[in-house]
Amino acid sequence: MSSYLSFCDYDVYGFDVDHTLAKYKIPNLFDLISSSLAQYLIENKGYPEELNLPFDVDKDFCTRGIILDTQTGNFLKLTEDGVIIRASHGTLMLTEDQLIEEYGEGRLWPHYEDIIDRVDNIGRDRYRVFENFFDMPLMVIAARLVDIQDKEASERSASYDFWKDILDAANDCYAQHQFAEEKGGFFPAWKKDIGRYLYPISEDVRQWLRTLRLDNKKVFLMTSSRVDFAEATMSFILGKDWQSYFDLTITNARKPGFFQKNRAFYALDGVVETEAVTELQEGATYSQGSITPLMTFLSQITGKKQPKVLFFGDSLRSDVAPSKKSDWETVLILEEIDSEQCLFDSGALNNKTKLQVPVNCPSELEKAYLTSHSWGSFFTDTHPLKPQDDLRYMNTLWGYVIRKYADLAVPQLEYITEFPLDHKFEVFNHEKTHIWGFYPSVPKALQTNSDTS
Repeated sequence: MSSYLSFCDYDVYGFDVDHTLAKYKIPNLFDLISSSLAQYLIENKGYPEELNLPFDVDKDFCTRGIILDTQTGNFLKLTEDGVIIRASHGTLMLTEDQLIEEYGEGRLWPHYEDIIDRVDNIGRDRYRVFENFFDMPLMVIAARLVDIQDKEASERSASYDFWKDILDAANDCYAQHQFAEEKGGFFPAWKKDIGRYLYPISEDVRQWLRTLRLDNKKVFLMTSSRVDFAEATMSFILGKDWQSYFDLTITNARKPGFFQKNRAFYALDGVVETEAVTELQEGATYSQGSITPLMTFLSQITGKKQPKVLFFGDSLRSDVAPSKKSDWETVLILEEIDSEQCLFDSGALNNKTKLQVPVNCPSELEKAYLTSHSWGSFFTDTHPLKPQDDLRYMNTLWGYVIRKYADLAVPQLEYITEFPLDHKFEVFNHEKTHIWGFYPSVPKALQTNSDTS
């Protein structure tokens, strides 16, 4: 593969919405989700009021990429070869001796191949991956429920069956019909004060999006949100004319299924899906769909038999891995590149380039909500069976997934908009561990004292 990526080499650019084009105010978002879930569980499932503690009480416990074993109540951080690096039972971190007692000297988690091969929550009844920003507050709620159940039993419980209740709470929180009906704990609060949860897109990103469409290049929007939520989000961050930035809008895409299943596109009458469509029209908005008819359409409007597609998304599970497997190239929006700096130094974003700090640069509070001293770096950690390994080796399960499926990873779009489209960005080598596509700088945990490039 090429060692660099230039935007000018692509025929089509695709964008996810949430946490990609739409940057959220994470502390407010996490507080709202956590409160919504807890209130539902208290009111509808009979859990005690202590479940609804402020989110920030446990913010250091919450981080991306942790896996819950729903039967044991254990939370796990894995290496790329499935060894448990760190673990907790509920919110209480386990000691090395406790880890060995429970998992043996090898500390191998038996289900890791399901995740590393498929990058999905296929074992939903057995485990759950907290991989994106809408999922992560569920981690805190689940851990508190383990603590509550053990406290009520005055000992560690033999089994846990609360996960189905959490799924009910999440379904109530995120059920897409709730947006129009203004029901549940999430959507009404979000609609009442959108600016509390979202940043507007900067003028630099607006101009950059328009530049992408020059020379017959095409740009599409694809979100798993229903059209009404997507419309409200895009109108706030980009303006009422937001659709003028895109040649096609796909809502309710239900990723990653969009890449894996044969689903028809549906026309829309307001929020209602009407008939299935056999031919897509430029400038239109559709619901559902799948990659095969999309690629047929993109071939038609670009005049290219096999148009080259570059997709921007935040979810390794729903955006990056499935699109890479479908022969698209990928830009991962990964806020931890910026946020993790607070774990390792005072928070300097990057000391190599002379970029202007983005308008929506994360605050120290936002960094604290996205990182954890208890769990350590998202990218690397001391391997319990190979403590001599270089810590600059990106050895965590999700570090491996980044290297394998992402071509470029940036904290937010502002970092790349000031460059000409023919600028060459270094990319990940999907087989070699020390060739990375992080931009504008390598995460602090992967740097040496002398090498900050």
